[in-house]
Amino acid sequence: MGLAGETTEAVFPGYSAMVLAGGRSSRLGVDKASVPVGGRRLLDRVLSVLTNCFDDVVVIGCTGGSREAKRVRFVEDESPGLGPLGGLYTGLGASEHGRALVVGCDMPFLDADVLQQLLARDGSADATVARTGGRPQPLLAVYDRRVRSVARRLLDSDDRSLMGLLRSLGVQYVDIERGEWACFSINTAEDLERAEEFLRHGGGQ
Repeated sequence: MGLAGETTEAVFPGYSAMVLAGGRSSRLGVDKASVPVGGRRLLDRVLSVLTNCFDDVVVIGCTGGSREAKRVRFVEDESPGLGPLGGLYTGLGASEHGRALVVGCDMPFLDADVLQQLLARDGSADATVARTGGRPQPLLAVYDRRVRSVARRLLDSDDRSLMGLLRSLGVQYVDIERGEWACFSINTAEDLERAEEFLRHGGGQ
């Protein structure tokens, strides 16, 4: 486990943030967390946003450090090989607060304005999930710690998908304005090229 150093006032007090970074990256063929986009590692890009907004940030499934490692803990996945649901299960157990934002490590254009839109609508539902273009984004969502027991049940079943999890929860959906790029994730070489092209034309961080 790595530790954080700096402390400043959080933009979203009372919330943890977790980054799922333990995927196999089978389509990309390399460890996504370390892939550079615009000269910065994907994980560093995500953490640069989260560490400025949350006082508790947990990275699941990646034990390597980061240049953005202030206030960051690196935690091994308790259920390796079981996909993002396993990472979510681990993260909800490791988070300091009862509600946690969950994102993937492969979202290079995550931004604080989108997080503000999401968390401003968060209430008492099991999960508050971003939606872009009518599509739920289970890896841009806030989950309550009580969801951990549901995740465990699904991990022991044949349905280990995040969409299956959402079907088992009470969910508040939040339609995100101009959220397409904030939710954009890197899964293939073509996605990498799209991201670099977006940056060349002035988008992103």
